[in-house]
Amino acid sequence: MIHLVCCIDEKYIQHCGVMLISLFENNPNHNFAVHIISNDMTNDDKCILSDIIKKYENNVFFYYIDGKWVESLPLFEGDHISLATYYRLFLPIILPDAIDKVLYLDCDLIVVSDIIGLWNTDLKNKPLAAIAESTAYLSDDNFVRLMYDNKYLYFNAGVLLINLDYWRKNNCVAMCMQYLEKCRSRIRWHDQDILNGVFHDCWVQLPVRYNALQGYYQAYFFDSVNVDSAIKENVLNELKSAVIVHFCAKNKPWDFYNQHPLRFLYYEYLKKSRWENYVPRFCVSWYFLKNLLRNILVKLGIKKTYYINI
Repeated sequence: MIHLVCCIDEKYIQHCGVMLISLFENNPNHNFAVHIISNDMTNDDKCILSDIIKKYENNVFFYYIDGKWVESLPLFEGDHISLATYYRLFLPIILPDAIDKVLYLDCDLIVVSDIIGLWNTDLKNKPLAAIAESTAYLSDDNFVRLMYDNKYLYFNAGVLLINLDYWRKNNCVAMCMQYLEKCRSRIRWHDQDILNGVFHDCWVQLPVRYNALQGYYQAYFFDSVNVDSAIKENVLNELKSAVIVHFCAKNKPWDFYNQHPLRFLYYEYLKKSRWENYVPRFCVSWYFLKNLLRNILVKLGIKKTYYINI
């Protein structure tokens, strides 16, 4: 049994449903127990997700988290996420003690292949497994801000294999809250910063294929002189065998004018859902105008393409 966790609010019901469909469609031989954590889901929302999960003969469990647990945790102007991002810090408390390991997945991703290799990763008595952010190879900003050596890298928290047994034995929830209180002024990327601050020297690094971040598809990563050629080659090979594609930028595939080269994956699984007729709402924004101009410059040969061609 693979234990999967999603932490959502009511705005992400559709995207959670599409992500789960992609997971089940590409993992038909595995049994899942899906644990969904929220504090604002209606009964109708629960029924929608239950119908999807049960259609594929998997189990679902809903958990209510008191909003007071996270109401004082930091959000920032311009954030495209909600306080639901912090729910994963409390998984050892929320989930039954009998569950010693979970796979946490954000809802802005699509699973395109078998995840059993990810689930079977040896956690080596460490708190979690994750993949390094592409920015960890390009900039020292996060390391300077969180005050640890860049040899430890900086991981993305959108796909996490979490050792709940380790968290409980080492009181990691309290460690995370203590770190937040001590370093609140340094926090920018929410619970991801907290997790990196606490566990930066004791996590298992996963292959990029298990969380193919948007940054790894962008040409600037491969053009950077700061990234070793062996790392670039490895990342390119990983992208070609991606298991999970993560649309982690602010502009998502369900938004108008998203240009991720694999945005079609979202719509491929959307068509298998109750939201099959969804169409992104047209809007003229600074993002739209900036990308329109860039596309014109690319066609004129003045600018390079934003994404690599795999």
